[in-house]
Amino acid sequence: MDVISLFPFLTDHVFWYSTFSCYPPEIVKKMPKKDLAEEVWRLQAALGEQSEITKYSQQEFERLQNEKVLCRVCFERGISVVFLPCRHRIRCSICCEKCRKCPICRVSIEERLPVYDV
Repeated sequence: MDVISLFPFLTDHVFWYSTFSCYPPEIVKKMPKKDLAEEVWRLQAALGEQSEITKYSQQEFERLQNEKVLCRVCFERGISVVFLPCRHRIRCSICCEKCRKCPICRVSIEERLPVYDV
């Protein structure tokens, strides 16, 4: 037998395995077509739900990433200053001038260094 003659068998096998992988093949072969159609519909619905969850998770991740780099005071400009000696980064260059102590750890700010993200 060559690969070409095995192709229908292989594609059939892959279809059954990927769609009904939780059932043994001998059970799937005996299932009524109506049950198979319902199972396909159920799996497609579950896949659609998973796609929505993935899409929402990606959007939420991107939102959190954006929040992570925005100034915690104005939420308009990026975080661009690190406070020394504590090394906290939470403010932009404009908002950082408004405080004498780090708002996170309350240590007196001795120096403000500009930081650049790649």
